Amino acid sequence: MAKMMGVINLDSEYSNLNELTYFRSGAAVPFAGRYRLIDFTLSNMSNANIHDIAIFAREKYRSLMDHLGTGSDWDLDRKRGGLFILPPDWNDPSDISRGDLQHFHNNRDFFERSSAEYVFLSGSQCIMNLPISEALDLHLSSKADVTLISASLSDEDREDNSYLKLQTDETGAVTAFSHDRSLPSIFTGMYIIKKVFFWNSWMNALTAKKRISS
Repeated sequence: MAKMMGVINLDSEYSNLNELTYFRSGAAVPFAGRYRLIDFTLSNMSNANIHDIAIFAREKYRSLMDHLGTGSDWDLDRKRGGLFILPPDWNDPSDISRGDLQHFHNNRDFFERSSAEYVFLSGSQCIMNLPISEALDLHLSSKADVTLISASLSDEDREDNSYLKLQTDETGAVTAFSHDRSLPSIFTGMYIIKKVFFWNSWMNALTAKKRISS
């Protein structure tokens, strides 16, 4: 079985639940009185034997850190690997990147020291029981560069054009992103990609950013 590492990217997630997110990120919002939204993503990763997990956090993450602790609830309190909450480093004078690129620029060592061959990336606000190992098997058998995780919508929810939907061809390959209400599947924000391919893509983006800025 190919080895995966996990990234939970909170940088682009909205904290738009009014009073519930005044002092906490959306990932730390309680669910059913006992859990937090991020628990579902962490459980999915733990069930797939992903033991190197980084959380990219930017703001209002104190409540999240209090909840996660050492990661022992997901068997992530390890000497090698484990759970890492990684805010951006504001003191790097060489960093001219913004948003997601800032996290990848300042946390390159997390990817470099991991022996994983694939990366599973996700947000925290898609609540589902996802068999990530099966998704990886599909990714390997399809020989795709990237495998996006989608979810089906009910007829009622299709009318909401705020969802980012996937347009696919007859083979299931994604051809475009769309807000077309007639499309049945949304992009969950989760995807699987080979680490080398993923890393090269982000490094190329960082290099291009530097050329534009200079």
